[in-house]
Amino acid sequence: MRKIDLLGWEDLPRHIESVKRSFENIYEVELPVKSERIPFEHLYPTEGFLEKDKLALVLMKTVNEGYNVPIIATKHGEDYFILDGHHRSFIL
Repeated sequence: MRKIDLLGWEDLPRHIESVKRSFENIYEVELPVKSERIPFEHLYPTEGFLEKDKLALVLMKTVNEGYNVPIIATKHGEDYFILDGHHRSFIL
């Protein structure tokens, strides 16, 4: 069985900066960083699949430990597209 590492709150600032920098370099855009609640009906995945073992781990940690690390998304118009946290968003 493979080892699955989940993002923790202590890792979040560094991870956000890494995701931000990667997308800015790839797409040659500037992405602002802010924290806000996202309307679920305007949230869309950017990946077409979920890994069953990771999904199970996220669900178990959410139920048993209150795991609630936010997802990282980018806004386009009224919609938000998930950059990181597809498994976490599925549990919502």
